[in-house]
Amino acid sequence: MKHIVVFFITILFFTGCAENKVKVLLEAPEAEFFPRWIMDDSLHSDQTSGITFIGEVGESNYFLLADDVGGLNRLTITSDTIFKIDKISFSSNVIAFFDTFPKPDFEEIGYDKIQNKLFLSIEGNNYGKRNSKRKEIDITSFAGIYELEFKDKNIFADTLVSIKKLNIQPKEKFYEFVKSNIGFEGFAFDDDYFYAGLEGFSEQNIFADSTIIYIIDRGTKKIVKVINESALKSYK
Repeated sequence: MKHIVVFFITILFFTGCAENKVKVLLEAPEAEFFPRWIMDDSLHSDQTSGITFIGEVGESNYFLLADDVGGLNRLTITSDTIFKIDKISFSSNVIAFFDTFPKPDFEEIGYDKIQNKLFLSIEGNNYGKRNSKRKEIDITSFAGIYELEFKDKNIFADTLVSIKKLNIQPKEKFYEFVKSNIGFEGFAFDDDYFYAGLEGFSEQNIFADSTIIYIIDRGTKKIVKVINESALKSYK
């Protein structure tokens, strides 16, 4: 792609001194054909929450989209101008898995091309087709970070065949502030760590005045640090 298209930028800044103030200025060249709605002649995304780049072939760039309503799509952008959307199918076992959810609520999606691993953040809800009366349920049974696998382990395949939840520990700390429709809206990773950002955290009895960021060792799946964004200091 000739132009730089910025879909999502995550800045994580950690410091031991809350008094430090850092001003960051990001500039990106204008892209002639953007911004644009995510749609083609026949399809469009539906409440897209997450997007990740999965590869480039010739003049085409490929992305996976995670829709809030529980759907995945592959977006192809050719020569910066032609959009094509393909819906990702779910195998029978994946469909059966999601049928246990009151409402599959997809958030961020991320692809690790080095290890060929795909991750998805899913929020928990206490309402939906499996719980229309909003009975009390264990939200943490559904909310969390999941690893996905496509047919033949091919990221460009059209069918999702496997999904498993990452067992992040200690569980009570990771899910301490998770509620119905309040989960890990932000998710990123590098070679060594996962970074999960809570959608909202309130210290002032309002919907959300800050967030909490969890840093997780990828190898052990154990939390190594928790950051309260409002104070830029460790949360105890």
